[in-house]
Amino acid sequence: MTEDEIKEAVVKEYGKFNWPVRVTQTVPDTFGGTLAVIKGQNDKGGYVEEMCFVFENGKVQIFESTEQLAVFLDSRTKLPWYQRVFAPTTLSGIVFLLSIILVFVAGLLGPAFPDKASAVLGAVVGAAAGFYFGASKTK
Repeated sequence: MTEDEIKEAVVKEYGKFNWPVRVTQTVPDTFGGTLAVIKGQNDKGGYVEEMCFVFENGKVQIFESTEQLAVFLDSRTKLPWYQRVFAPTTLSGIVFLLSIILVFVAGLLGPAFPDKASAVLGAVVGAAAGFYFGASKTK
């Protein structure tokens, strides 16, 4: 998600409570999402400064206390290994690495490797590189 999409999602979520807020800072790539700091007014007219968490899919988690935020962040540090491995950027990196290894092996085989297979493998490497670097950049 871009920073503008994150800000839009946060403002929309707080809008459900009729709280006019603005996002003053975002901290991307934090525990598999983005921390957003907001300032605004609550429904009683009081000024608030809070933090919320925006997941990679755009869902916003609003915390009602600092303790709730601390518990949430603690739980995010204890993600199972398979959730970290199957994250989009990790998977695309693995595919990219495997396709580079395949190109290297194909180069060692030389003329025994068909030209069409080399062309397809080259396209796969290009697509994997584009997805990997594109996914890393848009986070």
